[in-house]
Amino acid sequence: QPFLVINADILTDMPVLVAPLDGDDMGQLMLVPYPSYKSKGDFDLTDTRVRNSADPQLTFSGVAIYRPEFFADCSPGRFSIVPMLRSAADAGTLRGAMYDGAWDDVGTPERLATLNR
Repeated sequence: QPFLVINADILTDMPVLVAPLDGDDMGQLMLVPYPSYKSKGDFDLTDTRVRNSADPQLTFSGVAIYRPEFFADCSPGRFSIVPMLRSAADAGTLRGAMYDGAWDDVGTPERLATLNR
């Protein structure tokens, strides 16, 4: 069954809505406008499809639903999911939605200190 993943290093008021995946969709990413500390985003959204582009305007929030099959070729241990997301975006198998509410990537001690103020 598809499962929900929420990164532990984000702060958000995003509602967690678990929507079923359709057809060949391997996952659904929640995207947010890219934050000021980044020079560009990660992806774009065309209708409900996550896309790679030359000038991406949206950032992956760290909230997603995945089919277990998305990870079928992965080995145990730590790895970056970014190449897998890029490949799925190119293949058109990632659905997406944008969230425009409160969201922060804690990410560094400095950002954590700012959020704690």
